[in-house]
Amino acid sequence: MLCDDDLIRRQIIEQLLRNFRLSFRDLEGRFDIQSDEYFKGEAERLESLRGDGLFHRSENGLAVLSIGQVFSRNLAKVLDVHLKEPGLAVKYSTTA
Repeated sequence: MLCDDDLIRRQIIEQLLRNFRLSFRDLEGRFDIQSDEYFKGEAERLESLRGDGLFHRSENGLAVLSIGQVFSRNLAKVLDVHLKEPGLAVKYSTTA
């Protein structure tokens, strides 16, 4: 069974991988969260990817840039809390 955090993160990852964009307003309205506060633990890693030119962030949301679309899984990995679990041995296709 998925917890609320799993549902939120699933929605975000799906939006980024499918549509290459994420609306903070839609996310906050659907899940009653504040995006900046909810993802402050990922902010540093996300900022690094933004600095690499993978996505643009505005007050309205995120938009994956053309070059970032190739590396969109890297962006999704930052947001996937289960990939941070110690001792988890999962294999996915990699980009870097």
